[in-house]
Amino acid sequence: MPHGGHNPLEAALFATPCQIGPSIFNFDSLIGDMQAENAIERITAEQLFTQAPAAKTGENARHFLAANQGAVAKYRALILQKAKAQS
Repeated sequence: MPHGGHNPLEAALFATPCQIGPSIFNFDSLIGDMQAENAIERITAEQLFTQAPAAKTGENARHFLAANQGAVAKYRALILQKAKAQS
């Protein structure tokens, strides 16, 4: 498939080891960040049937998700800080 992919954060929530194919349409930044933390494996279609997902990627994915939670609260605090500085 030339484009597609699935959001891997659902698997990360449950520490499920995750493999993803070559197409990461709409998730390229997320997948890159997860790969940097060894939280996901990119594989080819051929590897899908010959390579089991590494168990450690599931736990790494859960840690990745936990480390990146709270974006709304962080942005809210930043906006309030900037607003106070300008008043």
